[in-house]
Amino acid sequence: MRVWELKNQLATTTKHNDELKARNARLASDIKSLQEGDEAIEERARSELAMVKRNEVFVQLLDAKTPVPAEAEQKPAAKTEKAGKR
Repeated sequence: MRVWELKNQLATTTKHNDELKARNARLASDIKSLQEGDEAIEERARSELAMVKRNEVFVQLLDAKTPVPAEAEQKPAAKTEKAGKR
């Protein structure tokens, strides 16, 4: 019984270690690409932070099934002038 438990534990630990090795390899690749050029940095800024270059327009297309956030459905408030400025 104990041998079976140890074999099972070994298999689980080996699988977990393999997953961590793959993750470490992906992270090492990301680090290398970020250190070597601006393309990877620009790609991350665009995809993760929705940044755009000067004179670019950000357009997001949604399919019909995508729910629209409540704040996007509200109409913009009318601009009001501050007191004392005219």
